[in-house]
Amino acid sequence: MDKHRNEAAGWGPRRLPILHVDGRAYFIDLRLQELRATDNPHVRIDLRTSHGRAAAAGWKAVPCPTCGQPSVVRRDDPAESRPCPRCGQALVLQGGEAVVRSAPGHADRPS
Repeated sequence: MDKHRNEAAGWGPRRLPILHVDGRAYFIDLRLQELRATDNPHVRIDLRTSHGRAAAAGWKAVPCPTCGQPSVVRRDDPAESRPCPRCGQALVLQGGEAVVRSAPGHADRPS
């Protein structure tokens, strides 16, 4: 396939968000529904298991309102922003939906 056409369609390399569980950093791969250790990709937590669901309980997967890329934001700390893995916008959870965190002194932009 054409490289430029793939990039325009949003396919291709992207940064996976990172989540810390029990002191270890994991990549969040929503496509495979698993967490993979950043230092050893063979260490993984399947999000379809009870252990995986417990590890991810404080997080919610939401589409970025800017580019549509699935991203993960905290449920328990709505003030903490997370960068979108594709476009880099700072995302926060507000009313169950992701919104783009605006600069200080400006209102957050709804999705």
